[in-house]
Amino acid sequence: MGPDASRVHNNAVQTGCGIRIGSGAGGGVGIDVQVPDTGNIFGFSSFAASFEYRDQESTADIITAGNFRIYHISADVLGIQVVVIDGITGTPTTHTQALGNFLTGSNLYEVEYDELTGDVIYTANGTTTTYTVAPPNSPLDTSAADDITYGRFMDNNGSSLPSLCYIAIRDTSKRCATGLVNLEVFASIITNRKITYRVNPD
Repeated sequence: MGPDASRVHNNAVQTGCGIRIGSGAGGGVGIDVQVPDTGNIFGFSSFAASFEYRDQESTADIITAGNFRIYHISADVLGIQVVVIDGITGTPTTHTQALGNFLTGSNLYEVEYDELTGDVIYTANGTTTTYTVAPPNSPLDTSAADDITYGRFMDNNGSSLPSLCYIAIRDTSKRCATGLVNLEVFASIITNRKITYRVNPD
């Protein structure tokens, strides 16, 4: 989960490729791996999150951040929520999108948000789908960036199999602004031809 995590649930155990909640924790607990936003490392305006996940939940968050969330939008469906600065209104706006059903077994997923297009690009086991969720030029609201938690409410439903085997978040910020620029170009014509003027008398 990374060397900088500052907290994990005391019932979390290492199993096989990943981590799960051990027996005796009770329902509704989560893995709850917390990574602090030290030095504003999560203050990005676009991102790509990839993870290997086995769906054993009815309610769980895979990634919970201050300005985005990747989670069970319903029992068997992955969803995303992003808080952006709207490219049209300039105000903070929350957008939510269902991405698709979880696949059977442990699978690789990638969820990317692109601030330039306002698109979410979702890849599940090699198949990619693009969703337009926000207007173009809508960066994440970086003022809402905060610590990130992996595995909220993720109790693996009593299973002995790990829920999360791998997770990574990449900063894909574009860090650019767009604008309309008017350019005035002044040109002079140079010729080597002799020009003769004839003046007719009145």
